[in-house]
Amino acid sequence: MIVDLPRTFPIRVAPLPGEALDSWLEALAHRMDTRYGDVLGDLGLTATRTGGRNLDLPTDWTIALLDQEAARVTHATGVDRDVLQSMTLMHFHGRALLIDPDTRQVNRKRLWGRGNGSRYCPDCLADSRGRWQLVWRLGWTFACLQHCRLLADLCPNCQRTPRQRLFSLEGQPTPGRCGTRPSRRVEPTPGSGCGHDLSTTHTLRLSRDHPVLAAQHHLLRTIETDSADFGLYAQLPQPASVALSEIRAVAGRVLTSVAASEMSAWVPEDILSAGGASQHPDGATQHKTLIRPGFMAPPTAIRTATAVTAALRILGQPSPPPAIFAMRQLIDSCRDSAEKTTATTITTWGRGTGPILRSVQLAALGPSMRPSDQLRKRTASFPARSRIDEQQLNHRARTLPSIFWHQHWPRRLCWSAADST
Repeated sequence: MIVDLPRTFPIRVAPLPGEALDSWLEALAHRMDTRYGDVLGDLGLTATRTGGRNLDLPTDWTIALLDQEAARVTHATGVDRDVLQSMTLMHFHGRALLIDPDTRQVNRKRLWGRGNGSRYCPDCLADSRGRWQLVWRLGWTFACLQHCRLLADLCPNCQRTPRQRLFSLEGQPTPGRCGTRPSRRVEPTPGSGCGHDLSTTHTLRLSRDHPVLAAQHHLLRTIETDSADFGLYAQLPQPASVALSEIRAVAGRVLTSVAASEMSAWVPEDILSAGGASQHPDGATQHKTLIRPGFMAPPTAIRTATAVTAALRILGQPSPPPAIFAMRQLIDSCRDSAEKTTATTITTWGRGTGPILRSVQLAALGPSMRPSDQLRKRTASFPARSRIDEQQLNHRARTLPSIFWHQHWPRRLCWSAADST
């Protein structure tokens, strides 16, 4: 494939670790003192895609960058192509969200994917002179571990979600300033956006041992390593997509079934107090999240922190007994709602879940099941990695009756020993 390469830029700006692609492009335009549209045009990033209502929408390159687009940007800026790809949400594809590579759209109905917009940490913006982290765009990110505070959802001046739309092609971006464009009904002439200094935004600060920060640490580590090995997952680690699907399933039930008066048993009081005073973005997405809480990514950092922290009171336990006890409390709350929770309806909690959640659910339902159903569902069992060692294998071989060594039994035992190791 022949790619038309642009001219090389005389001024170059290095991306920061973990920076989002759109943040770096805006920083590049600011450094060169030029319009954002001119930078995109010189890089060849001018394509449009067609929306669901036959509208031409600007491409969000921070979701996905095509190989030919990355080749042009690499030639013009000197930034390695792999680095550019790591600055897009495709870096998290299959772990923290799902993306359609043909349409460059995030699946918002699975894994709490966010189609657009970004949360942010005001202290991080101040430290980096306005550069945005890619991880802030994930629906799973709600707190800053470095500065021990919740992320902000809105610009306090215009009350809009930052980066929900492409920055004005006619404007010159200023890193750290709100780039949300006003409605054309209010200001017909395209401008550079709201312009508010987002590093001055106030959010709730947390102690270093706060459960919300612990929950955020587990999520980010799971996403980065593509493996959940904390809490109940320590004995049988699961892929990130499975663990996050289970957390999403439990979190959705918490938001749906647990009454506000009972929520203090699931999350710290300071989060509940901040949640009552928080402001929510407007729009159709917000309306859907209130009708079916947990089905899509919660609209605010506080609500996300509440749901995830509550879910990890079950899945984050170090052993099954306390997790089963907490799950039984949640199931009792679900029984008070319209949809009853039984051994046959637990599969409706969410798609993509695995053995850990199912085992806890069945164990919690065990006392309400008949003995025959308990045996059939194996409610007393819990999945765990086999820990048999060579000494135990030799002992089994020496004590095995010789009558079992006829026909295919030795072969099956050899296979079992190989699987156990």
